[in-house]
Amino acid sequence: MDTFSSILLTLHIAGGTIALVAGCGAIITTKNVRIHRRFGRWYFYGMTLVFLSAVVLAFLRELSFLFMIAFFSYFLVITGYRSLRHKRIPHTHPDKWLDELIAVIALVFNISLIGWGAYQYYNGASFGIVAIVFGLVGLSVLYSFSKKLRPGTLDKKHWLYSHISGMGGGYISTWTAFLVVNVDWLPSIVIWLLPTIIGTPLISYAIRRQKLKSARRQKNTG
Repeated sequence: MDTFSSILLTLHIAGGTIALVAGCGAIITTKNVRIHRRFGRWYFYGMTLVFLSAVVLAFLRELSFLFMIAFFSYFLVITGYRSLRHKRIPHTHPDKWLDELIAVIALVFNISLIGWGAYQYYNGASFGIVAIVFGLVGLSVLYSFSKKLRPGTLDKKHWLYSHISGMGGGYISTWTAFLVVNVDWLPSIVIWLLPTIIGTPLISYAIRRQKLKSARRQKNTG
């Protein structure tokens, strides 16, 4: 069992390294669609390996927080990746059932994160705040993701905003894991929340910038 756990941990680290490097490549190549997509695909593969290995490790070592965080992080990546299939009308897609299943699973795990965090904080563990923040972030992304599954008028670039928030949120999780493992000179709660505090405004700025571009195009063609 120890050997199996060591193999899983090696795969987990390998997946995280791939995601960290590929995610950076995707960010700096946004203007080159072909290369950007290639980096994005490898980022998704890396995060998939991280997710699968984390779930098994969490089960073997009875780490409930790791189990929930694995689903939280991968949900963000999945929403970003799936959004590329939503360039038309998402609520009419033949595989809409898959998006609905993802939404239900995400709802369960994000509420579980908040509940677990509240329980930990109630019992004197300040680290519970981290779980609460992550759960709230997950619910916020889930709300935006679910809106696309309902009939109604959407911005034609809705898929792009979802792609940015999902992939960006997943990349924040990647950096969080990297810092948690490699940085020990800052308080634990700071290490866990710092990437979110820095990354969330950057994601919001990127989305706002794309919305302004979309609005200008519509005005010029209208």
